[in-house]
Amino acid sequence: NSIAECRAYVEDEKRQWEENGTSGPFVSRILTQRQLVGLQLADEFDQRIPRDEVAHIEALVSDTLRRLPGGEHAQGRAVGSYRRGSESCGDVDILVSVSDTAKAETELNPMIPQLVATLMQSGFITHLLTSFEKNWHLDPRSDCTTTSFMGVCKLPGSDLHRRIDIKQYSRSEYPFALLYFTGSGHFNRSMRCYVGHHGGT
Repeated sequence: NSIAECRAYVEDEKRQWEENGTSGPFVSRILTQRQLVGLQLADEFDQRIPRDEVAHIEALVSDTLRRLPGGEHAQGRAVGSYRRGSESCGDVDILVSVSDTAKAETELNPMIPQLVATLMQSGFITHLLTSFEKNWHLDPRSDCTTTSFMGVCKLPGSDLHRRIDIKQYSRSEYPFALLYFTGSGHFNRSMRCYVGHHGGT
């Protein structure tokens, strides 16, 4: 079905929901919460994100992270096509790592829940596409172990919603995560082939 047909069906569902006097947030019979968000914002998601806007998003997320307790020496970098030098991107992928010298390089202190909660409070993150089953839609801090987030953001003063993913890695994993998530897919496949050819795993 087309997006227009899906939207019309969901609007009909909402009317029935209201007419029945059902309490609580609307729940579709056929679409998940993630799919409802995607349907609502599909036209905006189709628009490419200019490079300077990705840089602004990267700076906002990184600055917010460094203002959190324990995040003073954290770093966040936009990866994917942005890091490969593209002039526009389809979405924003950010990798974060906390450089806490008091902890082992392999130790990970998850900061994604607190980071996302802070970004939600500021209005930057507008929708969640992950962890509905863990009550993240109420408070991301309800799960203190999560190291990965998928959602939607909107810069102050902007009219467009953008897809954003944030992942956290330990200091020892971070360089390799940067390499992998920078890509491209062809580069990653070539790298695996090279390593396999030379006896690596």
